Amino acid sequence: MDNSYIEDLRKQVKKALKEDKMRYRHTLGVADTSACLAMRYGVDMQKAYIAGLLHDCAKCVPDTVKLEECNRYGIEVTEFEKNSLYLLHAKLGAYYAKELYHIEDSLTGSNHMVRIMKA
Repeated sequence: MDNSYIEDLRKQVKKALKEDKMRYRHTLGVADTSACLAMRYGVDMQKAYIAGLLHDCAKCVPDTVKLEECNRYGIEVTEFEKNSLYLLHAKLGAYYAKELYHIEDSLTGSNHMVRIMKA
């Protein structure tokens, strides 16, 4: 993975979050922090950066659309999530990472980040 790939991904995320500039700034901060933690704990820095960059990629999707898309794409929605639709951004974001951003490695919610958090 090279820097041009990450720069292109950053531009795509910026476009996806264009309605919420603070969310984009937050996302860049999470990506940077993820890379720093990865370096500290011996985890792939680029993968961690990408995981941070994509962690909120479905956050700006309206809640009703989140539910519709989860149903359309066969993503399980619990009763609790039906009552708190904003929570679906995590599951839908993982789907987006794979299908829209073509991330084959399981980054979002992955063992990489869990390993960092446990350290």
